[in-house]
Amino acid sequence: MTNSEEADTQEEHTPSLFQQDFLDQLEKDAKGCSDNLMNLMANLQFSLSEISGLTIQHMELYKRSLGVESETIQKSMVDVSNLMARCHQLNETLKPVENMATQIKEMKKQLDLFENQLSRVK
Repeated sequence: MTNSEEADTQEEHTPSLFQQDFLDQLEKDAKGCSDNLMNLMANLQFSLSEISGLTIQHMELYKRSLGVESETIQKSMVDVSNLMARCHQLNETLKPVENMATQIKEMKKQLDLFENQLSRVK
């Protein structure tokens, strides 16, 4: 085989950039890649949209939870304040009872003394 025959054989096996079949296949492959990329981007857009929607829902739920928690804490603080005021009021109301208890003890002592004196007289 001569050098020119070898060159002809190599040219037959090596696709030329100008051969129509090669260009058609290259265009078909590029279109396939483009279609795959478009599908991938559409799926990515859909997934990101779903994730964004879920994130918004979770943030709204978190916001409502904080609002409810804040209201509950505030109501509890008001209730505790009211309870403390009632306890103070009850304490003030019961102060005369302490004085009465002291008076009753004194009266009991005097009654005991009186009974002792009566028992001696008999």
